[in-house]
Amino acid sequence: MGNLLSKFLRIKAEDELRVPRKEQSTPQMVSLSVKTVFALLQILEDYIVDHETLTPIQRICLQAYPRLINYGEGFDDIIEANGAHGNAIPAEIDKQMQDLFGKMYHEELSLREILELMRRYKTSRDPAEQDLFTCMIHGLVDEYNCYHTYPLEALTKTAVMFGGIINFKLISGIPLKVGLGMILDAVRGHEPHQPMYKFGVEAIEQLISRLPEWAGFCNLLLQIPSLQGTPIYRKAEEVLRDQGHRPINESDGAELNGLSDGIAMTNGNIDELLATDTAHRKFSSLHVDPPLRPEIYRDPDEEAHDKILFILNNVSEQNIEGKLRDLKDVLQEEHHQWFASYLVEERAKLQPNFQQLYLELLELIGDKTLWIEVLRETYVSAIRLLNAESTLNSATERTYLKNLGGWLGSLTIAKDKPIKHRNIYFKDLLIEAFDSQRLMVVIPFTCKVLVQAMKSTVFKPPNPWLMDILALLMEIYHFAELKMILKFEIEVLCGDLELDYKTIEPSTCIRERPAQLEDGISSANIPEGLEAFEDMSLNNITRAIRNERIPQASIMPTLPNLDQILVFPPSASSMTDPSALRQIVHSAVERAIAEIITPVVERSITIASISTAQLILKDFAMEPDEEKVRQAAGTMVRALAGSLALVTCKEPLKMSMTNYIRVIQQEFSDQPMPEG
Repeated sequence: MGNLLSKFLRIKAEDELRVPRKEQSTPQMVSLSVKTVFALLQILEDYIVDHETLTPIQRICLQAYPRLINYGEGFDDIIEANGAHGNAIPAEIDKQMQDLFGKMYHEELSLREILELMRRYKTSRDPAEQDLFTCMIHGLVDEYNCYHTYPLEALTKTAVMFGGIINFKLISGIPLKVGLGMILDAVRGHEPHQPMYKFGVEAIEQLISRLPEWAGFCNLLLQIPSLQGTPIYRKAEEVLRDQGHRPINESDGAELNGLSDGIAMTNGNIDELLATDTAHRKFSSLHVDPPLRPEIYRDPDEEAHDKILFILNNVSEQNIEGKLRDLKDVLQEEHHQWFASYLVEERAKLQPNFQQLYLELLELIGDKTLWIEVLRETYVSAIRLLNAESTLNSATERTYLKNLGGWLGSLTIAKDKPIKHRNIYFKDLLIEAFDSQRLMVVIPFTCKVLVQAMKSTVFKPPNPWLMDILALLMEIYHFAELKMILKFEIEVLCGDLELDYKTIEPSTCIRERPAQLEDGISSANIPEGLEAFEDMSLNNITRAIRNERIPQASIMPTLPNLDQILVFPPSASSMTDPSALRQIVHSAVERAIAEIITPVVERSITIASISTAQLILKDFAMEPDEEKVRQAAGTMVRALAGSLALVTCKEPLKMSMTNYIRVIQQEFSDQPMPEG
């Protein structure tokens, strides 16, 4: 699946690229929208087998579909509208980009001014400025192969800008992975005297403050001999030491295969450059909403900045009314995002004893949009820590995460306001943590959030939402191999909520997941084909599936009678009783079907639904009759799901049937089973 999808995307991207390269006037195939390519790249990250092929595919897609660069950052409606008539950037936008870069190279604009412009364009609601931001980043990626021809001064400016873009977080996700990969290739693939090596080193020096975020990237830098003894090499060593890893020159001969404590060699796989992706995947049950009004937000000037900090440094219960008036005088709406981020990152996260004071200050300010921004920044900070690999290894960061959990609960459930599933889906978060061995991070955070229910009239026990999560916690408490400190966290939570943890009925969410087998057959008997099939996940789609499982009991009665389908040819062997053979095969086929039917149906429907949604929205864009669109979608989903289920289940079903025949035969007499 991964290889086919990557080939499909490469073919489509290469066809798109022939237009700007003047090899053809228009694409020869039906163009994909940026929304479709974005979705397919997300799916590809789940299905691809050979990760070495992933980064080149991402890079060519970025070149062919430039609007991917800022897609998924809260401006998708503008980006999709810009690409409604094609994926190419308009010529006038390209000319503006060349003019701006020309002014930079001729020193009419400073690098800082260019980066400030790009920061503004990135969050602009103006369609032209969105395209201009895309065009500027795309130009740097597209020109990479020509950098070696640049004069040294121009190449140095380009490197500083390239690193600055990453340092100031102007790109993320796929563009960030592609950018880091290009920098790594420049240093790793060239000698120190070559221009491209100098480009790579200069770019890394611009983003060196962000190296702690990417332990995997630091690991790769330590594999480059020419960097030894440089500030970059020392910083990479420092990052690994601070995060509990031994630098490579202390790893007892592990240079060839990776660090001895589990940081494996990635061989250039840029998917593993980000620290949060090195050892584990990001939680799919977490999501941050976009800022409310990014077009107006900006940092305060130095005078306003100092006044606000002075007020927060000196506020107390006794003078809060006076400080409130001072704060309202200086805090403008355009400063809300900065203020929210500062309050969360520098105050609530680090000063749990003053959280109630800051909550009271927010309530007295009485600005709903500011409250929403503070809540959003709380999600941003908490989700960053939940996903970070370093949180697993740092007791300090886990303490910060617990502080944020208490703060989040105080902002929401303590005020009778829900934590929406789209932001944090606690049940899935706990299940993902259980599967990925990150309960040490997730359980304390969850407990700190839930304990605030004791202050609520809506969410205190026996609120169903709360009790559902508690039941899952009790299942983990009783049936997972938890450390005593985590069990204690759960016990304290129940005590604070005035519940006896011994009387809470554990859920069966983990123990009775469809992946587990019934009838006492051990997992060792599962054919390899089924294991591979179980790995077919679809990012956040699997979260929805888990909550809307198709019961096996509702599927089995709809299947035809096996007695009317199974045909037994006459056997030349007299060693086996025909009636016993028929009974064994019938039972084996029935068990094999029961085992794979639910995952086959669910995944086939999910994949078919995604594909249908993309195609129907495109093909029926001008259709006014909603019912006609629904009928077309239903027909297509049924056809696609049926075909996909047929293709994907053949080999697993065959292997499972063979396996069950061998297992069930042992239940009969000592009669040997004929092979073949």
